[in-house]
Amino acid sequence: MIKIEEEVDTLDQFAQILDQKIDAVLLNNIVPDQLKKAVAMNGRRFMLEASGGVSLSNIADVARSGVNLISCGALPIMWKILMLDWI
Repeated sequence: MIKIEEEVDTLDQFAQILDQKIDAVLLNNIVPDQLKKAVAMNGRRFMLEASGGVSLSNIADVARSGVNLISCGALPIMWKILMLDWI
């Protein structure tokens, strides 16, 4: 089964793809307040993934926005730091 995900950087770009036959949208570098708006615009059409600009300091706000998935590069980095500190 093939899944198609499209990446957008703004809510204007997101609005332009709402009629597309895709499975998921990666919302890149969009702040939590704007993510909430994207979730409302989505109406459960697509899986929504927040990525870019996600850090340990704002990941809870990103999660509260209602997106389905979150990509956060800070978690693997922190894991390595914690493991080195533990050794």
